Amino acid sequence: MKENMANALIALVLAWAIPATADVVFDNGTTPSNSFVSDTDFPRFVADDFSLAPGANVITGVNWTGLYFPSNTPTQPDNFTIEFFADIAGSPAVAPFLSLLIGNPGRADTGIDITGSDLFAYSASVAPIILAPSTVFWLSIFNNTTADSDDNWFWAMQDALGNSVERGNPADPWVPQVPPVGNRQDFQLTGPTVIPEPSGLALLAISVIGLLGCRRQQGRQGELSSTEGVDHRSAC
Repeated sequence: MKENMANALIALVLAWAIPATADVVFDNGTTPSNSFVSDTDFPRFVADDFSLAPGANVITGVNWTGLYFPSNTPTQPDNFTIEFFADIAGSPAVAPFLSLLIGNPGRADTGIDITGSDLFAYSASVAPIILAPSTVFWLSIFNNTTADSDDNWFWAMQDALGNSVERGNPADPWVPQVPPVGNRQDFQLTGPTVIPEPSGLALLAISVIGLLGCRRQQGRQGELSSTEGVDHRSAC
């Protein structure tokens, strides 16, 4: 009975220690209904804002969607770049504080059609990015479709529900998208799952496991003392 209880408590503690994969730390809450070009071949660049909650302010992955227009024939490998910007008076800084060349992350057809083009989903893992919580930052995702003579890449979005901005050159200041003003780009940010610290119950479980171990040791020592006449003193 005691052994079964100890095993159960050990399993409880081990469950606390199982490493987690990833959680969504920011979701822009988009149901894509349109798109805006974000491509060095156009050229045009798009950014949207985000803020991370305390305790969930580490980014290890980015998910996003987009399409190819006007021909809807994405035959060439993608060449994506993801950039992060500080907020300056409600707009991204001109220069990013982090620029990540993602290259070709692969694309998955979502089965959704937007304005006559297939909507694709993308996902990229990144080295951990730790950002200040409860602080506005900006994310820009753009492709380079120079090798594709038929299409440019468009970042999926919802019309007039966010704070998206655009610019035509990486050295230019950002301006609101026109038209329409204030779109919401489709993206998610993921990070490591927050594992809670051991609670009082977990600490109690560890104590009980130790106590049961001591009692079992004392029992064995008592048996030896009665059969061999030796005084085995326990430290428990």
